[in-house]
Amino acid sequence: MIKKILTIMLCLVTSIFSQAILADQPIVVSDAWIADAPAISKIRAGYLMLQNKGKHAITIKSFSSPNFERIELHKTVIKDGMVKMESIKQLTIKPDEIVEFKAEAYHLMLFTPKQKLNNSDKVKITIQLEGNKTSSFTAIVKERGHSREHSNHKMHH
Repeated sequence: MIKKILTIMLCLVTSIFSQAILADQPIVVSDAWIADAPAISKIRAGYLMLQNKGKHAITIKSFSSPNFERIELHKTVIKDGMVKMESIKQLTIKPDEIVEFKAEAYHLMLFTPKQKLNNSDKVKITIQLEGNKTSSFTAIVKERGHSREHSNHKMHH
């Protein structure tokens, strides 16, 4: 009986502790989508909105997906009058800050799809956060010009 009570208490404490950790990382993803491209294309672009609703800054270390060999975070910059993309190693989002991933700004570069993706397909993407925490969200494959059709794709912890 005591062993059963201790097991239940341990489960409750673990659950409360897990919720406290997740509450400290309240990142919200919305409008997540991947630009449709011809099947022969080895690179896709991904767009989304990230919002930190927490009290502490959140640092994103990387993105990954079982549907792609790798995902990189890029930012379009203008240097010496030239437009180019720079790979970003990490991104810190301040409390209450919203970061929009869009063309000519931050965006995801998704390399080498592992299978053919069609318009309206769903792709799971995982964010690796500082402190070995991860969160996932779903992005919809769609044609450019329709970025707001599928809003409020929330992250799953």
